[in-house]
Amino acid sequence: MGCTSQSLRLSPDGQKQRIEASQLGITVVNGDAPDAAAIREVLAAVVRAGTNGLYVSPSALNTGQRKLIVNFTLTNRLPAIFGDKRFVSEGGLMSYWTDWPDLRWRSAAYVDKILKGAKPADLPVEQPAKFELVIKHRRGPPVSYYVRLRQTIDQPINGGKSWDTVAFSH
Repeated sequence: MGCTSQSLRLSPDGQKQRIEASQLGITVVNGDAPDAAAIREVLAAVVRAGTNGLYVSPSALNTGQRKLIVNFTLTNRLPAIFGDKRFVSEGGLMSYWTDWPDLRWRSAAYVDKILKGAKPADLPVEQPAKFELVIKHRRGPPVSYYVRLRQTIDQPINGGKSWDTVAFSH
């Protein structure tokens, strides 16, 4: 818990993250960017603050500027984790976020239940349960790992696509 590192997040909803980071001894530098022009200013502030880690949340603004952000992290040798795997395809180090296809499938199951007569108020609220961790390797394409909460690795799967996966089962 004696960590004195700093990190910067490009995320609009950072209060909870700030509290959790402070419990780990990490100082979060505010990096909210309201528009594309402000991203350059925020990234310049990263260098001035001596930040040694970067988290970039998934948003339309950040994803639209991913080449700029990734190039910045590479130029400044700044480790970063992104909330969108497209950053890794651009050369970023890694991403970790909700597995969108799984979330859409689960949403469709909710719609199906409602169309079959279930009352929306009677359906339980669910949190995402499957996440995707994508890691860029020095050589070759990024490797994607699908992670389900509180589970262990079952078996590796090589589906012949550019993304290798490790499946986690119940």
